[in-house]
Amino acid sequence: MSAEMVMCQVPAEAAPGANPYQLTVTASPMTYTASRREALHITGGTISTISYVRGPLLLALGIITGGQLIELNPGDQVRIAYLTTPTIWILPR
Repeated sequence: MSAEMVMCQVPAEAAPGANPYQLTVTASPMTYTASRREALHITGGTISTISYVRGPLLLALGIITGGQLIELNPGDQVRIAYLTTPTIWILPR
């Protein structure tokens, strides 16, 4: 598994109160950094690891088969390693 970190760009439709939109999943492992308060919904694919990062804290998250909702504040990160591409939706808060 590569240690390369890929940052995702947040599109303009991510304005507060905006409708949910699908994130373009990059190469594994990928890192998503929240630019505002939002949630990620991750489903499908074959996921190896999911980690939540806030400042110096890094927490390994359990992988939930039916889908996973992760709440984020600005600056929080989610790191995902996968074998087959998952579907990720962003839900602006």
